Amino acid sequence: MFRVLHAGLHEVVIGPPGEVGGTDRRFGDRPEAESYLRILADQPDERDSLREVVVAMGGTIMLTDEGVMHQAAEMLADGRLGVREAARLPPGILYRDGASWLGPISPTLPSDRPAISEILRIYTVPADTMVRFTPMGLLAMIDEETFTRTMTATEARLLTGLGLTNMNEFKTIADLAFSLSEETYPDAAVPAWVTDADDRAAWNGNDGHRDALRHSLWNAMMAQTFGNSFAESFGTAHEGVPGNLAMPARLSMDLYNNEQGRRVARANPRATRRQLRDLLQTEIEQGNLVVVDRSGQLTWSNLVNRYEHGVAPTVHAP
Repeated sequence: MFRVLHAGLHEVVIGPPGEVGGTDRRFGDRPEAESYLRILADQPDERDSLREVVVAMGGTIMLTDEGVMHQAAEMLADGRLGVREAARLPPGILYRDGASWLGPISPTLPSDRPAISEILRIYTVPADTMVRFTPMGLLAMIDEETFTRTMTATEARLLTGLGLTNMNEFKTIADLAFSLSEETYPDAAVPAWVTDADDRAAWNGNDGHRDALRHSLWNAMMAQTFGNSFAESFGTAHEGVPGNLAMPARLSMDLYNNEQGRRVARANPRATRRQLRDLLQTEIEQGNLVVVDRSGQLTWSNLVNRYEHGVAPTVHAP
């Protein structure tokens, strides 16, 4: 008894190791296996298939979803179940049952994208001066504390002319970019190979698919609301924080993904904000945005599995 689940752009076969052709992953304990399963089986059909495997392997028949996760994780951790990460698939294939292992298939990459080396060369911005932005006029009287923060001087100049209504909308957009990206790519267990304490604390939100979605969606919503010119100016100014040049992979990633968000907004002027989120998630799955891989190199977003991204390295000036 084995089943084929779909996770991101992958087919994953789960079942007895002898039936799935071995196992591609080893799990040190049940919590580690359970974190993997929560990413893998995040749709009702996938959880039902996982339940069938667990029951076939002697698990309890009447299980809640949580019970299925616990028992399947125990079976993975002790070797009764194995997983075979089989094939990258085109987006839109949500579930396939009973297929045999297809073997590795290389993901397709659009031919009209720039080379990664060109992205690193072109998508950069000089360091700006940091200032303390404090709203003025009616906005300061109503809610000075909410809008007072440190930012680049260019950001502060661009915000000064927005006014009360637009400032409130600006904040709503920024908050929504965070919440929708976290909803789409919720926190996962930090992999053991991320060893630095600061990197581990920030790993879920930096350099991976959530980060790509947050930046691109933020820029898409700004472009839709305030126009492409403002979105491009502000999105670029936001990356001018001193120190960003020391992390060129992260800087170029953010600037490039910002631009892709604005591109999607221009192509879909009637899209709702959640529809923009869905469109950009598809762009990520198709490899049209960039993330940082485990070696710290910038690469296309469909070449890195969800929750297997790396950390952008700091490059010290000679």
